[in-house]
Amino acid sequence: MAERLRRTQATAWTLCAVALLTSCSNEGPPPPQLPTSISATASPAADATVPPTASPIPAGAHGPARNVVRPVMRPNGGDESKEGLENFTRYFFDLLSYGFETGDVDDWLKLTDPSCKFCSNLADGIRAGYEGGKWLGGARVFTESVDAMTKDGVLTRNVTLLVRQEEIRFFSPDGTETRAPKAQIEQPTVVFLSYREGAWFVDDMGRLVG
Repeated sequence: MAERLRRTQATAWTLCAVALLTSCSNEGPPPPQLPTSISATASPAADATVPPTASPIPAGAHGPARNVVRPVMRPNGGDESKEGLENFTRYFFDLLSYGFETGDVDDWLKLTDPSCKFCSNLADGIRAGYEGGKWLGGARVFTESVDAMTKDGVLTRNVTLLVRQEEIRFFSPDGTETRAPKAQIEQPTVVFLSYREGAWFVDDMGRLVG
């Protein structure tokens, strides 16, 4: 499929995420504009591991984020259906957002296929942002739209979405910022998935072009 050939051009927002260690630039033709009628549908979901009375504290010079709520899967997220695939994809990016806020990407990686080197490299970049007492600020990821693609009524197992990520700030163990923040990014993205043994897995993802 033609879309699969586009995976080699990684998403701009993810490259900026991996740029915990390097600089980031958004080269190449600008991505297509999505319809303005698309509305925001997702944000980091609630989880019982954080007491309901504990207010989230965003990261800053005072320290890393605290009381970050671990996401939970939306209904039917494990189903091999359009709704199930879309809900799984939302959960996948909610977990990625959680990883940026906490440095914990273990559960997120479990949803990726081992062949997705891009996914493992991204996880390594996030972990690097928390090594030696460092932490990240901002960086939350939101899915502004999610659409599981179909052909003749059959799932193609490709999902297109609009991803927004807050600016990323980089803090040293003493609370000083070690570099200029990475600006907020809004990027059309395509995710390639497979369904095995009753569960979805992300095989790859890339920038949506053309």
